[in-house]
Amino acid sequence: MMSRRRQARCASRLDRISVKTLSVPSLCLLIGFALGGHFFEPPPPPIYQSPEGTQIQTCFTPQQRCLPLIVAEIRKAKHEILIQAYQLTSEPIADALIEAHRKGVVVKVLADKSQESNLHSQLQNLAQGGIEVLIDAKPQIAHHKIFILDAQTLIGGSYNFSNAAEYTNAENLFILKNNPVIREYWENWMTRHDLSRPLKAKNDKKEKSRHKTNHKNNPEF
Repeated sequence: MMSRRRQARCASRLDRISVKTLSVPSLCLLIGFALGGHFFEPPPPPIYQSPEGTQIQTCFTPQQRCLPLIVAEIRKAKHEILIQAYQLTSEPIADALIEAHRKGVVVKVLADKSQESNLHSQLQNLAQGGIEVLIDAKPQIAHHKIFILDAQTLIGGSYNFSNAAEYTNAENLFILKNNPVIREYWENWMTRHDLSRPLKAKNDKKEKSRHKTNHKNNPEF
């Protein structure tokens, strides 16, 4: 066991260490530890590729960050983004879609009718930004969570496009590229599009009064 005198001597030496003697990497590590690890983002999930050229990437919340992957794919789109959304309450996703629309990308959204009365829904913001928003109202619920980008990339899984899916729920997400099955999702999107109706105009006072109780404790936003 170290004697008290030796402990005091070691402590005295540590006190004399100046920040100037630390290398930049060491200093960054110390700052990271001081911030509880929040200084460093976890690495993105790996991308797997088949010999035929199909690529797939998976992501699982809450232990991984999926939102940056979705936003990155939106920003890569050159021509068209087609969406089917049971929930679309994520502001970063909505902002990325509006940004894509302003760059000339065709953006179209099919949403569940519950999003018309969800106070956290981004549908009105998207519509006001010039994006076509329709409601797939014929089924009991339109439970899809799908992005189809340039008819070559498919995003899907249990992940709703919400803060809860990203930070508190246990969800899965996949990004599939260069696979013939994407065509089937595109064709199904077109079928649902033809059966959908326009988004209703928002009446703030009426909606807040009618749905205040229903959405007061709704964690899915």
